[in-house]
Amino acid sequence: MGVFSIGLSGLNAAQAGLVTTSHNISNAGTEGYTRQRTVQEAQEPFFSGGGFLGTGTKITTTLRQYDQFINKQLLDAQARSSELDTYEQQIAQLDDLLADPDAGLSPALQDFFRAVQDLSANPTSSAARQSTISAGEALASRFQLLDGRMNEIRGDINSQVIGHVSSINSYAQGIAEINKRIQGAESAGPGQPANDLRDQRDQLITELNRIIKVSTVQQSDGAISVFIGNGQSLVVGNIPFQLAAVPDPADPQRMTLGQVLGGGGTVAIPESMFSGGELGGLLAFRSESLDDAQTALGQLAMDFANGFNAQHRLGQTLDGNPGGDFFGFAGTPTALTAASQIRVTIADTRDVAAASPVATAASSANTGTAKVDGGRVLNLASLPFGSPVSLTYDSGTNSFNATGGVTAGPFAYTAGQPFSVGGVEVTITGTPANGDVFTLGNNANGRNDNRNALQLGSLQTASLALGGTASLQSAYASLVSDVGSRSREVQITARAATTLVEQTTATQQGISGVNLDEEAANLLRYQQLYQANSKVIQIAGKIFDEILALGR
Repeated sequence: MGVFSIGLSGLNAAQAGLVTTSHNISNAGTEGYTRQRTVQEAQEPFFSGGGFLGTGTKITTTLRQYDQFINKQLLDAQARSSELDTYEQQIAQLDDLLADPDAGLSPALQDFFRAVQDLSANPTSSAARQSTISAGEALASRFQLLDGRMNEIRGDINSQVIGHVSSINSYAQGIAEINKRIQGAESAGPGQPANDLRDQRDQLITELNRIIKVSTVQQSDGAISVFIGNGQSLVVGNIPFQLAAVPDPADPQRMTLGQVLGGGGTVAIPESMFSGGELGGLLAFRSESLDDAQTALGQLAMDFANGFNAQHRLGQTLDGNPGGDFFGFAGTPTALTAASQIRVTIADTRDVAAASPVATAASSANTGTAKVDGGRVLNLASLPFGSPVSLTYDSGTNSFNATGGVTAGPFAYTAGQPFSVGGVEVTITGTPANGDVFTLGNNANGRNDNRNALQLGSLQTASLALGGTASLQSAYASLVSDVGSRSREVQITARAATTLVEQTTATQQGISGVNLDEEAANLLRYQQLYQANSKVIQIAGKIFDEILALGR
């Protein structure tokens, strides 16, 4: 091996370094590009009588500056960040909807019970009765509005699921195609990586990972197999597997992911198998927050309607008839859809049951100081009474006995302590005398009676919701608070995830990113190497010319 060949090998190595450096510089702004470097080593020396003499250098390969461990960390961080960002965007909509001081449920509830209180002050007023019906319709419409907006969010999620599935399939196809190209390219030069193709594939995997979290397995032939969820195959070698957006078997209105079968058709995949990425964020928001909020709203609608109806049925209409249901549902309600079905069933103002169907009176012959309240109906089992009920006081036993329309007792007497007779709660106060009588009968002249309207108004603070543990306002406030707390929690976690992505990206770019200052220094270094090796070749040429001259 002569000096000329050695110089030429150095010249080629310097040129390869210049080409690689130039390639790095030109792709400094290319998304997903990984910095490359040439690997140079000495050629095999040859033995002479004076020992082993060098034969120059060679470029063995060009490698990407790639750390598999850091890249996996970055993929995991990006998938989590994308999931939380998507979750945050979705739950912010829900939070704004429920907490809106004008469009939320609270103002409609307050307006309705304000109308009921006005009714209790003017039980014979047609205007007050119509106002109660109208306020009830407005409240039902607010339930429907909130539920409808949630259904719009749900429909938007369905659309996004369909779009994401289409994108996933496109990425799977693209990754499989690049796998095939890499297999072909790398088979031409064993051990030589197709760096730019690998960058393109990694970029596709990164973009796919933002949609749904992926895991990868490197194959010996250069291809990468891609898996999603709990090991669901998406790409194996150069073969892509297709997903489909399909209706959930348990709820056809809910789009979920399905695997396209080889023989045709699809099979739904449980949502619990998927996490991470924008799709994971959508599915998590729907199952963890949207479903719970819509169910809570529907349950609140049922609790409210059932509680109000129960009290309204205990009242009496303007025509003296028992009160019917004030609210109803279009169809058989369930907690997830009840808010959209609630309706006001009363159209005639005369059917508003503001009065109580019972009336009490004290006998004019009573000699004690005791007084009886108007009575409070608990149930209609004995109503209307066939005949008035007489409550007679026995001082010997300090008790009342009921006779007439209902026979019951004795009821031990404690002033102000209520007792129930025929489904009516009666409270007597003061000091009765032996033989004093109070009567309980049907309310034949109840046009000006507001006792049931008062009971209806008291439902505003009654524990009708959450299994009888909270008022309607408190239950709704709890729903708003739960969604708001979850929204803030996701927001904080999303910010932390974004910070982790930034930190991991900085670490990854420190290894794989193009540093223009470093590349500029490399240009100068390779330029000097090129010039030096050119000088070696020049000197070798002169020596060769001198040797030729000796022979002339």
